[in-house]
Amino acid sequence: MNADIYQVDISILNLEPVIWRQVEVPSDISLADFHQVIQKAMGWSNKYKHRFAKDTTFYSPNAEMLDEDYTCIEYQKIKLCDLLEVVKDKVIYNYDFKDNWVHEILLEKRIPFVEGQTYPKVLDGEGNCPPERCGGVEGFNEILDVLDNPDHMDYEDTIDFLGEDYDPDFFDIDAANSALMGE
Repeated sequence: MNADIYQVDISILNLEPVIWRQVEVPSDISLADFHQVIQKAMGWSNKYKHRFAKDTTFYSPNAEMLDEDYTCIEYQKIKLCDLLEVVKDKVIYNYDFKDNWVHEILLEKRIPFVEGQTYPKVLDGEGNCPPERCGGVEGFNEILDVLDNPDHMDYEDTIDFLGEDYDPDFFDIDAANSALMGE
């Protein structure tokens, strides 16, 4: 028997406008595999450390990430349905502890598995993934301010850093789904 499908919203917190993706994944997907889904759906490069957090527990690839106030569990045997059980349940996903990209994962709905459908898949989204190592939310907001002002003294350096084709509003659902399919 196939697992239910979770429709989840993945949103980067503390950004305006919000950068988000809506994806469908099997409810029994491992956190290790769900991490890969987030990376590919959002457009991250998977170069930096990450962890999930629910209540006072961290879930990470290894238990080295200790904190006085939190328990840390290696997540290899943990499934998404272990953390998200009912609609509106949330979990936090933190990527790149230096830039501190905090994502909220919200279970929007549970739907039946449909034979012949491919999972995981991206259903919708908005906004381009921020460039990595840009200084987190604060640094990204500074980049957006510079991009809005071609006369800014840092405009050319910012374009050099981002590449001429970077558009903060661009989101390509087909590219996100191709990344999930390993294409």
